[in-house]
Amino acid sequence: MFPIDPPCKVGDRVRITSHDDDHPWPIPVGTEGTVTDVAEFRRNRLVRAWHIDVTWDNGRKSTMWTPPDKFDIITKGPNQ
Repeated sequence: MFPIDPPCKVGDRVRITSHDDDHPWPIPVGTEGTVTDVAEFRRNRLVRAWHIDVTWDNGRKSTMWTPPDKFDIITKGPNQ
């Protein structure tokens, strides 16, 4: 079952623990960053995912898709 609430919020600090192997320039597992946007993606009633934009501490910006990408929340954002 797909979670109704987003898995993280803007301002949360996250650490990527696994990602889709199809990405041509993957963010290394263990990299930490700050969530800048979270949106639900819905292709149809059965296919849903979360689109999570992150500014990584290594200077890159990218999107995590969960599922399949996985991450840990290190600290909650300042407004939570």
